[in-house]
Amino acid sequence: MNVKLLHEYNELLVSYKMGLIYLDGDAKTEDKEKWTGKFQDIVKKMDKILKEIDIEYTDTEVMEGFHIEFRQAKFKKYGK
Repeated sequence: MNVKLLHEYNELLVSYKMGLIYLDGDAKTEDKEKWTGKFQDIVKKMDKILKEIDIEYTDTEVMEGFHIEFRQAKFKKYGK
């Protein structure tokens, strides 16, 4: 499992949700058109990541994000 890709997906998901709110909102059509391309790029990147990750995922994970567990690493102190 590529944790970096899952983290990147989660970050894109936040942008995706913010984009949905903006594009569904009361902004002027001209302003929305400026951001439509960027929104489409976000969706394409999310789709690419879903194709690249090597795990089975649920619809819930796709729409709410992936839970990522990080393990604390112990590092040796320099000079000791």
